[in-house]
Amino acid sequence: MRRSTWLLVGVCALGMLLGWWFMRVMVVSENDRPALVPRIQSLPAFGELPAFATGKRDLVDSLESPGGPLWLLLGPDPASANSSPLVCGFPRGPAGAVLAPECAPVAAELEPHFRGARFAVGGQAPLVVLPDPSQPHGVRALNARSGAHVAIDAGDAGLSAHAERGTRLVRAFQLEPGSPAKLVQASPREGSYTGPVSGYAATRTPAPVVGDVAGSVASCVTPAGYVQARDEAPAKAAPGSDRPVTVAFYSRGDVIAEITGRLPNSPLLAAPFACDSTHALFTWLNRGGSLSELSCSPDSCTPSTTKQSDIEDDSVLALGRAGSSVVLLWRDAHGEPLVRLGAMSDFAHSPTAPLWKPGARDWRVLTAVSTGQSLVVFVQAQSLKAIQIYADGKLEALAAGAGAR
Repeated sequence: MRRSTWLLVGVCALGMLLGWWFMRVMVVSENDRPALVPRIQSLPAFGELPAFATGKRDLVDSLESPGGPLWLLLGPDPASANSSPLVCGFPRGPAGAVLAPECAPVAAELEPHFRGARFAVGGQAPLVVLPDPSQPHGVRALNARSGAHVAIDAGDAGLSAHAERGTRLVRAFQLEPGSPAKLVQASPREGSYTGPVSGYAATRTPAPVVGDVAGSVASCVTPAGYVQARDEAPAKAAPGSDRPVTVAFYSRGDVIAEITGRLPNSPLLAAPFACDSTHALFTWLNRGGSLSELSCSPDSCTPSTTKQSDIEDDSVLALGRAGSSVVLLWRDAHGEPLVRLGAMSDFAHSPTAPLWKPGARDWRVLTAVSTGQSLVVFVQAQSLKAIQIYADGKLEALAAGAGAR
């Protein structure tokens, strides 16, 4: 009996020691465990999401620029006789994403001509230019909210609204030959900077290249200057072919490095051009579902591809960047929206979730705009809704205050 008692005590002691050791290992393992991957929390049902504008409105123009609001110019609601075109500004938050928009009817001076207007300056005020044969240059500039007139700047690249000193983004336009009532953007299309939003250096836009025959020129402003991409016009070639793209890195208006890479002629879907402090970033979806990226530094261009087998070509909705993450939206077999978000290197295994709870089918993606730190997806149904997707998987619906009608 005594031997049995001692044996029982020994077993209990051994169990306690093993339990203590196991708990200690678990604590150490928990401390050593890497941070969890971002997780996507789906939004409520589509009908429960707030709207920032009523009706089925046309998107006339939009402009995103470093540090400034995201501006949208929207047409009137065709179902309402009293509806006015809207100008909506999404203020910039401290981390670089955008906040709830402030929407208001356009100025009375702009309302008859709003379809020809284009945002000219990426600043705190919604400055637009529009064709006007009565003006010396055939173009007028004004504040889309107040109607106040703004001086026209005529530069080498074209015509624009006068911008305050230090403005990072200025669009230039020309009147389309043979159609003086239509503006054509003469400056490079805008890219999105995906790095920290503070610390921008004084920069000036690269001078236009005389006789430039590039099919497309895109420019992305960074704290140090600009990254500019010029590629050849897509040739009439087989889907598997590609074309050259030249990436130039500018500082204070001068080229400090130039490199050449290759882009596909006919991707299934291409994300807007983006950059960080040291790289130009081209991202596209191939037919068959694989995702590709071309990352160009001042030294080299590096291509990469990750395979995916669960996405049908005709189900894709939008592709863009939120900070260092890639965001892909598509419809599943039941028509519900899915979102996948993660780093390019392991995108096929990145978290995937419904964008919102199952329900409505009568909707479409109007456009998706990268703010650099997030991707804002504008969804059109019986009203307009804006959904912001962050790099860490956070989702939010942005609703405007009074004035949007």
